[in-house]
Amino acid sequence: MAKEKYVYERKKFCVPVTKAEALSSIQFIIDDFVNKKVTFCIDGEGESWEIWRLVEDNDSDKIKKNGSPENPKILYSEGRKIKEFEIN
Repeated sequence: MAKEKYVYERKKFCVPVTKAEALSSIQFIIDDFVNKKVTFCIDGEGESWEIWRLVEDNDSDKIKKNGSPENPKILYSEGRKIKEFEIN
């Protein structure tokens, strides 16, 4: 049986976590999110990377924005790095 790919739904990744920064500057957030099993994506290049978090049903974070990545470079689901995913 073929394993289903994770489906990245851009509209659901609407909570910006960081401003554009060097990947090394946001690594501690990535590590923390992995440990907490958060679903999030990372996009950027060079010295300009951003983290966007999946909005949750009981989300207390009021900051939600448009403009999340169309095709993120890195995706984590519940703290696990997703190697292959589909874009919806």
